[in-house]
Amino acid sequence: MHPDRLRPLITTGILVAVTALSSRADTVAYYRFENGTADSSYGATANHAILDSSSHGFHLNPSENPFASTQVPVDQFPLTEEKNLLSLHFTKNANVYASPDSGLNQVAFTNFTIEAWINFDELDGWQTLIGRDDSGSPGEGTGFQSLFYLSKGPDIKPHPGQTKNGLRVELVTRDNRLLVIDSTLGVLAQTWYHVAVVGDARAGTLALFVEGSKIGSVSGFNGLFVPTQNCPWTLGRGQYKGIPNDFLKGYLDEVRFSNEALRPDQFLNATPPRPSPAR
Repeated sequence: MHPDRLRPLITTGILVAVTALSSRADTVAYYRFENGTADSSYGATANHAILDSSSHGFHLNPSENPFASTQVPVDQFPLTEEKNLLSLHFTKNANVYASPDSGLNQVAFTNFTIEAWINFDELDGWQTLIGRDDSGSPGEGTGFQSLFYLSKGPDIKPHPGQTKNGLRVELVTRDNRLLVIDSTLGVLAQTWYHVAVVGDARAGTLALFVEGSKIGSVSGFNGLFVPTQNCPWTLGRGQYKGIPNDFLKGYLDEVRFSNEALRPDQFLNATPPRPSPAR
């Protein structure tokens, strides 16, 4: 997302489970990055090397050599005691994308949760964690924006209402309107954050969470836009004016797409409640 982007229609200045949760009915896709070898490349071509750990088989393709890394946010998930060994490291223009025929692109999300852990190597410019490309077709999407961005804003000269290095959600709704959340939380480099975006069409809300705490929300959500073409979901980059950009410089881990508006105690970083003491 670039500084010349048009001002959104609606904005606000507010600003694991692993094997078990992979098979939950609300889990659409789950990318753990556990199938690599430390410091090895996943490749640079369409080879479905980024495996989906859900039962749906929505595997993704690496581009420009993202690497497996032993840098992880937690070694073990408190909810399931499952080990976490690897993350995905993005350098230069490395990214991941769903091929046009991927089933992930065909999912019509109404209620949804998209969550991930993120760690930035550096904070230069805009960086997109998770995106969805626009089809470029007339009437699909609003202006130059793509259909979905979960991004970090600029490190210098943010626009009014934006925070330096603030997290941002920008998406097109089912009825082709743009919703935006600009958080007041400025992230740091070399720090892991669990981030979740929750769209609740029943309540009509879109919310952004960091470490399980809501840091921004906006009303007017009624589902994600459903394009006429199978527009690809992406990890580690965005798209603007039809051109891939805003590449991530850092790490992603445990990226999960759910077709339900999850509560924070259902996020991947949730800690199970302690048992009540016996009386």
